[in-house]
Amino acid sequence: MEDYKWFTSTEKEISTLKLKMGEDYSEYKLDWLLRATKRVSSLSDGCNNCTELQLEITKLVESLVAWPDISDEQRKNYKLKLNSIENHLRKHRSTGFGFGTGLIIVAIVIIAIIIIAVWQTCFPS
Repeated sequence: MEDYKWFTSTEKEISTLKLKMGEDYSEYKLDWLLRATKRVSSLSDGCNNCTELQLEITKLVESLVAWPDISDEQRKNYKLKLNSIENHLRKHRSTGFGFGTGLIIVAIVIIAIIIIAVWQTCFPS
């Protein structure tokens, strides 16, 4: 429930920033940040790093409140933190098998067992 509250409040803040920034919002990748916020929210129960990323995202969004008075250094740090979040989320995508991949593996194993059983029946040793 806390993750949902965090996500909805952060979503509102990002939407407000998009309206405030107009066309400049794309420079700050606010659409991507919103998607990352949703992903981090869904993963935070099982990942301590994602829980920490919630705080990081909150700080990022708060740092944009000063827009357009953001220094080049702040903009650079913002983009570095976005890259850090992106790298962490990539690790989630590359670890483990998804449900679909697991089903495919199970299907291949079952088909292999059936082929072996049929082969042994048709061509006994």
